[in-house]
Amino acid sequence: MFTTEPIICPLLIGREPQVEAIERYLDHVQTGRSQTLLLCGEAGLGKSRLVAETRLKATHQGWLAVEGRCFETNQTLPYAPIIDLLHANVFTETAEQRLQRGQQLPPELFTLLPSLPGQGIEPPPYEAEPDKYRLFFAVAELLAGLIQADAASPVCPLLLIIEDLHWCDENSLELLLYLIRRLASRPVLFLFTYRGDEIDSTLAQFLNQLDRQRLAAEIFLSPLTHDQIDMMVQAIFNQPRPTRADFLQRLHTFTEGNPFFIEELLKSMVMAGDIYYAEDGIWDRKPLFDLQIPRSVQDAVQHRSRQLTPETRSVLTLAAVVGRRFDFTLLQQLTKTTEDDLLDHIKALLTAQFIIEESADQFAFRHALTREAIYTSLLGRERRQLHRTIAQALETMDDDTPTRVPLTDLADHFYRGEVWAKVLPYAQRAGERALTFYAPQSAAIYFSQAIEANEKLQQPPSAQLYYQRGQAYATLNKFEDGLADYQRSLDAARAQSDHRLEWQLLLALGDLWATRDYEKAGDYLHQALECV
Repeated sequence: MFTTEPIICPLLIGREPQVEAIERYLDHVQTGRSQTLLLCGEAGLGKSRLVAETRLKATHQGWLAVEGRCFETNQTLPYAPIIDLLHANVFTETAEQRLQRGQQLPPELFTLLPSLPGQGIEPPPYEAEPDKYRLFFAVAELLAGLIQADAASPVCPLLLIIEDLHWCDENSLELLLYLIRRLASRPVLFLFTYRGDEIDSTLAQFLNQLDRQRLAAEIFLSPLTHDQIDMMVQAIFNQPRPTRADFLQRLHTFTEGNPFFIEELLKSMVMAGDIYYAEDGIWDRKPLFDLQIPRSVQDAVQHRSRQLTPETRSVLTLAAVVGRRFDFTLLQQLTKTTEDDLLDHIKALLTAQFIIEESADQFAFRHALTREAIYTSLLGRERRQLHRTIAQALETMDDDTPTRVPLTDLADHFYRGEVWAKVLPYAQRAGERALTFYAPQSAAIYFSQAIEANEKLQQPPSAQLYYQRGQAYATLNKFEDGLADYQRSLDAARAQSDHRLEWQLLLALGDLWATRDYEKAGDYLHQALECV
């Protein structure tokens, strides 16, 4: 007898100490002081499940829970999880109410909320560091208002969740550190998750600051033991008897106690008929030597995907290339299917536990590993062609609704699709946009993409692009890189007789050298005066 029941453990196994610790922090926050908790563990160990349990418990106690997510494809998008948090959790009223609130927001917040209807306000220009902190202050005040609107209003504790911090951009980490300090005397529990094996230098610096200032506590998730895997298998199949030792040992060997791997492998085995529902009402399995258990999660995902129809599998592949999160409208345009047909495919993917529904228009892969397994199974040429198709569809959508499609999405997909004529303008605009977001690291990445595109197109060196990337490097205190770009730009500007840009570059070089060599700085500034 074949079953379509989900292979998801109904119980949270092996996390009792972590649950108890989080409950203590929830109780402490209600005394009026904020707390910060970090959940650390490799992919699939159950960080998101523990967060979901915490959110459920907090909301049952009358807390307000808000959540933002980090995605691998958004690492260069400044403030991506903060934007996600505000849109998904804070601004959830009708369009008219959103407009009314939008008119009351400080201008700094419009840089994060470009889709608020009717705003009609351009983001503040990129000027100096204080502008960034005005933005930070505006976000902090907005969150403080959620806790207590005014002195006469009741206090509502706030649970602020950011998942997958290892994919968080530098600007968001800086803002989160500011919020932790700014809201220290408010009833807020900051709950962050990250993978301990994917810590880059930016996240390491953030964690070190929290540690040095004793601003956070850390909870580590470990793989499940043999006994806990046994409990998990019994709970999934609703079986009272213990799992046989040989099967349990094989399962532990393949999964190393990773709950997600366990669910994925068991699902694959059920779909293959290696585990089946017997006539006597219990689950049984084939002899151990006949089991074809995948040796990795990618094998498990590919085996499961083969159970889908070719059309549904094609939808799944397209969604994986789009990214961890994908839009129904975009997918419909890519697949060229009717809404009803695409809904059937989406339902099949939901039933198969590949994806989850976030809203009527937005879906996401249930686990990042699932999406990565599907994406990496494609040939490089396949990925390139699909990125081109997605980029062209996004460009069409952008023509219809210019504020809907982020420049970063257009730049990234055209870049991965190697459509250099499109990469050049979109990456340059994305870099310029990043500078207005006070995000020089992201700006440098996109300007580098634009410069690469310019070279692929065999065009003369772009003085403007090198100047812009030089600005980003200078802001990052990367002296040698900034100097090299400014010099390239100056040479190109002089070759093109662009005297205005030449003057700007001489000033920039003077400013760059001012902290290192006054004589060189003065020389460049004198040359700038001669250009006037």
